[in-house]
Amino acid sequence: MLSFAELNLSVVPELVLVIIGIIILLIEGVSKRLSKYAGIIALAALIAIIFYVMFYIWGSNTKGYYNSIILDNFALFASLIYLIAGVLIILASISYLDIKGIHAGEFYALLLFAIAAMIFISSANDLIAIFISLEIFSICLYALVAFERGSKKGIEGATKYFILGAFSAGILLYGLVLIYGAVGSTNLSVFKDIHNLTSEQKLLLYFGSALLLVGLAFKISLVPFHMWTPDAYEGAPTVITAFMAAATKTAAFTVLIRVFMLTSLGETISIQWILWVLAVITMVVGNLIALAQNNIKRMLAFSSIAHAGYITVGVVASYADKEVIASVMYYLIVYAIMNSGAFIVISYLEDENNYLSIEHYKGLGYRKPWVALALSWFLFCLAGLPPTSGFLAKYYVFLMAIKKGFPILVVIAVLNSALAAFYYLRIIGYMWMHAKEQGKPIPKRDQELVISSIIAIILALILTLQLSFMPARFLQMVSTF
Repeated sequence: MLSFAELNLSVVPELVLVIIGIIILLIEGVSKRLSKYAGIIALAALIAIIFYVMFYIWGSNTKGYYNSIILDNFALFASLIYLIAGVLIILASISYLDIKGIHAGEFYALLLFAIAAMIFISSANDLIAIFISLEIFSICLYALVAFERGSKKGIEGATKYFILGAFSAGILLYGLVLIYGAVGSTNLSVFKDIHNLTSEQKLLLYFGSALLLVGLAFKISLVPFHMWTPDAYEGAPTVITAFMAAATKTAAFTVLIRVFMLTSLGETISIQWILWVLAVITMVVGNLIALAQNNIKRMLAFSSIAHAGYITVGVVASYADKEVIASVMYYLIVYAIMNSGAFIVISYLEDENNYLSIEHYKGLGYRKPWVALALSWFLFCLAGLPPTSGFLAKYYVFLMAIKKGFPILVVIAVLNSALAAFYYLRIIGYMWMHAKEQGKPIPKRDQELVISSIIAIILALILTLQLSFMPARFLQMVSTF
């Protein structure tokens, strides 16, 4: 029997974030003057929880609520990804919302609720807990995508995201029901006893697993379940686009790994070749369509689809192999930070419709050299060019896939990476190989308004540089799964 203290300890990060979110909403209702501090309060909460995770509960393997929650290192590392992404996004949002004139209080509360749900989903060891937390963070994101109420693209993107999200939620829930009907329990710990199922039970399990995979593929943006992604990414406030790209994929991949790779379900039902096909289609479609984009947010949206394919290459090879799972999680943290950094630079430059077209970046290197250097570095990382962290992440994932017997898949992934380099380097070429008069002038803003965005860019740079040249700390963490 678990003690009351153990029950509470298993959800401390989520409880703190939810309580702080409620406090922010109360402050917003009581005093508009105090609401300007909502971002600072949210930022302090995230930083405190990062220290709590890294220095207090790391390695504890705490369980709670009758094994429905497991705070193992796998879940805690995923939590760090959400928390770090949240810190970067909130830092950028303090400036971005002020410049855009967007009402702030509910924004930070929704963001904290979404992060709390993502932490919960990564530690969930029960199908019901997975579904509830998945829907909580999805609902928060639907609202955040449409947060800029005067933006028609934002409303359109949120509507498409909501409709397709509701549809995929129904599919996923039906899959969970079928799995429960086959296994007789929603707790993943029971899945170790599914080898002796009858043929009728196995049939239910097959159909349920297929529907579950479809529901998760929607969140990951695997082709052909990706149709919401470009519109939602383009219409959302740029800082939310960064958060969605960084955190949503991590949440869905952690569920996919925990359900199919860390239980006996993956041994009973092999989805390796289904994921193989999805990875190939996703990489090819994402990169080919990204080549044709002129809007930088849509280009990075299709780029994120292609990266989902690269990450899936690692998942294909990761059945019950914690070393391969570690390489996937390393890729996820690298992707989250470098992608957040790129979007934060865009949000720093964005003004109405300026700096949303790739053409606007012509000559940026001569107008704002440090911004162009930062964006160039993030794009080099996304392209996976050595010696960046993006290269290391792809190297580890592809190496593991070769070791597990998938050389053709890796060859396809490498060819796609070479193709993707073109549209990343295209932007870099625009910034440094055109005269400054050919692009858009940089909006003049009060330095106090953009200081937090500058801090966010510098922090993202530091983290990507550490992941590139001193990755030992992060590799040591993923090796403890």
